[in-house]
Amino acid sequence: MSRFTVGLVVWGLWIAAFLALELPAVFRAVPWPTLSTESWDAQTAWHFSRLLFAMFLAVLLAHIVFRLSAAALVAVVAVAVVALTVHLASGA
Repeated sequence: MSRFTVGLVVWGLWIAAFLALELPAVFRAVPWPTLSTESWDAQTAWHFSRLLFAMFLAVLLAHIVFRLSAAALVAVVAVAVVALTVHLASGA
């Protein structure tokens, strides 16, 4: 199998698993909330989770836009962790 085919299979299975959990939650057919509802609730309950969510989106954006290598992504995550640590230490 080519790398492209393996990628299609892996990401197709991931999307199928995500939708299998998310769609029933959208229609309230299961006892758990959707991912977006859970994220919103966490951000409302814990201030620092807003920063974590924003850092996750920033790292994801950097990866998508710049197609960073694994080492560069580790560096971006390290900077994000330092920023979070400084933020939490400042008491904000």
